Amino acid sequence: MSSHQDRRRSSRQRSRVAAFAARLMAQDGISDAALAKRKAVRSLGLPENATMPEDGAVEAELRIYQRLFQDGISDAALAKRKAVRSLGLPENATMPEDGAVEAELRIYQRLFQDEEQQVRNVHLLRIAARLMATMARFRPYLTGPVLEGTAGRYSEIDLQLFPNSAKEVELFLLNERIEYRHSVPRTERAEAVLTIVGDDAVANLVIYPPDEERVSLRTRDGKARERARLETVHRLLAAALR
Repeated sequence: MSSHQDRRRSSRQRSRVAAFAARLMAQDGISDAALAKRKAVRSLGLPENATMPEDGAVEAELRIYQRLFQDGISDAALAKRKAVRSLGLPENATMPEDGAVEAELRIYQRLFQDEEQQVRNVHLLRIAARLMATMARFRPYLTGPVLEGTAGRYSEIDLQLFPNSAKEVELFLLNERIEYRHSVPRTERAEAVLTIVGDDAVANLVIYPPDEERVSLRTRDGKARERARLETVHRLLAAALR
């Protein structure tokens, strides 16, 4: 096996130990990071000499999962940024990939929030479908936690729009008497973000130039970002209500 493969295997093993230990600390009230790591190694069936992450890595992942599990954040990248800031770590600190964090969130939701989480996700899907129908002229796509099925009680709806200009969407909202506010775009490719705040849901209209519709937008991990048109959202709703 090459040294590159060895490093990747070691990295994956460290991530598994850190994630499991963080869950033990969050769920079982274990405050000793070293003890949590030893328990994680045994629970995962790894050898006693398994590569172990530093206590700081466990603490960092614990903060990530606290943001996800307790604060209701379902955006892995946002949870990691908050963890980095709360621990005073450098911006380039080594952190688990978004996909690994999202996988842990799904496990937690299945174990502890299954019914509540499913009901909330379906509710947000319905609102997203209504908004997409209203915004049909701007070629809307649903993306983010609501599409992925990981939306929690505080998750927001993310819609991508591809109008001729952001001003066109603003005029439409004004004419429809839909209140909105401007938010800071998370990516330089977005022209603007208009946020609609309802009684029980927040929707972000992320506006891109028309040509961007043909571009495959990617996550911070470099993976293609999932997105869906209204027809797909209707199919997801139908499947969830069976």
